[in-house]
Amino acid sequence: MSEQQRAGNGQDIAKGRRGQPAKIVVSVVLVVSQRQMQSCRDTMHALMRQTFRNFEIIPVFWGMDGPASMFFAGKDSEAFRGRLVMDAGSGAKNPSEARNIGIRKARGKYVVFPQCGDTYREDYLETLVKSITHSGADPYCKGFLRIPVQLGICGYEAVSPETQAPEDAGAASGTRDSRTALAASGQLQYETAESGVRTIEREDLLCKLFYLTGYQGFLWNKIFRLDIIKKHRVYFDEKIFCHEDQLFLVSYVLHIDAARMLPEHVCWHAAGSGRMPTEKEKRSGACAFSKMALRLWRYPDARWLCKEGAKLFRSGEESRVL
Repeated sequence: MSEQQRAGNGQDIAKGRRGQPAKIVVSVVLVVSQRQMQSCRDTMHALMRQTFRNFEIIPVFWGMDGPASMFFAGKDSEAFRGRLVMDAGSGAKNPSEARNIGIRKARGKYVVFPQCGDTYREDYLETLVKSITHSGADPYCKGFLRIPVQLGICGYEAVSPETQAPEDAGAASGTRDSRTALAASGQLQYETAESGVRTIEREDLLCKLFYLTGYQGFLWNKIFRLDIIKKHRVYFDEKIFCHEDQLFLVSYVLHIDAARMLPEHVCWHAAGSGRMPTEKEKRSGACAFSKMALRLWRYPDARWLCKEGAKLFRSGEESRVL
């Protein structure tokens, strides 16, 4: 049996051996606002087509009232049966608080944070799991030298917000096949440049998080170990709502040895509109940069890059990545 067939044996692997429920491997935390309700359902339906099957979906709502279950009834409830954690919660004040609720509810070994409204290839979860597992006997990863890593990263493409994903974008080669046309039309704003598997040590990765050629603080193209998050209490700062993802990443990376980057572009991200940050966002972002700089005191190169990023943010030059 091939590796993809093994990871994609939907019902067999979901049931585990001898018909017993399989242990959850990946917890998918979806943070949802009122305006993202439809895109959340679309993302969840896309997740149900993933080749990797040992996962749970934890939707957490912020900025609204009412139980999560009221938004997934009828056909949705039937479609997501067995995977949806219905009591994850609602009423969080911001995305940071919502993600923390999802983390506390998570039962998997790993956790991912896809973004509602983006497009993900059908091997999105499978690719991320491959990037972080390291045992040669593990059925989800084979084909290249393994060393232990605690963070997995996959490639992505950021496109203009008005760009429509092609019909085959969710297929195993969809986004890659469409890249040339997107670049020619000016719709491709950024793409990860790695062409081969890379293992990145902690200090280099901390620097990479602040490269100015393209924002590197995204969560949705990464997979995290839940035990590290809980052991070191690496939760989202609930007072921060701008660059809170980058602050979380810095805090997490400080507790790992290495990360692995797989070059496959499995995420299709609708980039922001490039608007100027509001004054409230500027204050929150400035606070996030200050906290990151304080935590990077042992890493002078990363700290310098962090401070340069803070200057761009305060000047408004960084609005291109919002």
